[in-house]
Amino acid sequence: MSGQADLSDNDDVLRTRMTLGEHLDELRVRLIRSAVCLALVFAAGWMMHERIADAVLAPAEVKAIPWLNQLLLERTTRELVDGGVPGREELELQFRDGPWLDAFESRLLTSTLARGEELENEALVNLVGEPLPAIRNLVHPIPNKLRADASAAGMVFYLKVCFYFAIFLGGPFCLWQVWAFVAAGLYHKEKRVVYVYAPFSMLLFIAGVVFGYYYMVPYAQYFLAEMGLEQFYFDLRLELYLDFFTKLSLGLGIVFQLPILMIVLARTGLVDPRSFGKFRGHFLLGALIFAAILTPPDPYTQLMMAGPMVVLYELGILLARIMVRRSHPESVARAGA
Repeated sequence: MSGQADLSDNDDVLRTRMTLGEHLDELRVRLIRSAVCLALVFAAGWMMHERIADAVLAPAEVKAIPWLNQLLLERTTRELVDGGVPGREELELQFRDGPWLDAFESRLLTSTLARGEELENEALVNLVGEPLPAIRNLVHPIPNKLRADASAAGMVFYLKVCFYFAIFLGGPFCLWQVWAFVAAGLYHKEKRVVYVYAPFSMLLFIAGVVFGYYYMVPYAQYFLAEMGLEQFYFDLRLELYLDFFTKLSLGLGIVFQLPILMIVLARTGLVDPRSFGKFRGHFLLGALIFAAILTPPDPYTQLMMAGPMVVLYELGILLARIMVRRSHPESVARAGA
């Protein structure tokens, strides 16, 4: 039976055998199809570029920046309450019921603190002469829109986000074209491996990007800015944010491929699944180094990326053991004996 299967595989390869010129023609057709697909998706994305840009900016403008402004309010409220500033009850009420910022600015500018009247509390006198950074930031809060440094920055940003949109949606079709070109020279067993693992790999990549979009990007922006919030004026630049957004999302998409890689290594016999468990400590160190390369140089973002890698590693160990038991039950029995 195995001999007949080998002959069938050889027949498949022989039927798809082509000359060098035919290979080049096939490659040209595949590349043209991929380019047309990307161009069409890019054009469709350009027709709604503002919506796509809003979605890309949402982790910062809808989550991180409002969180930072709220943190500023909480810190300033505590400072005012500790100093005994008149009107703190109204301030706390506005904080609970919002919109807090306009009400707070109005209250601050008309309060005893802002007018600089004579006060008996020495701490408040010093506060009038040299306002706290948190109060200064609240009068001029963190902008809810990102800053563009050049006149063409907006256009460049729209072009980039539409290009990434085309890559994200058109990428699967382009990968399919690459696979169709390569598969002609592969045996049936080799093709079957790709057909089994490719869908799971794509789902894991999408899961990594989604995890980065909804969790990593906004929380990383928040933690990074929060460290110097009272000392520096936070003003996020458009191009730096997009670079941060794409690197983090792409990096997480790649990181989420870890279980697939571990299963393939175990199924091919290159690595014993038990070896994965023995090298947990080594992997933890490697995960921290890998996260340091892919993320900005701060411990918060690095730990936020390394954490999911450790979880995925443990998941990969479990799945690798299950897959090896199913594919090679006799070797597992011998190892147990």
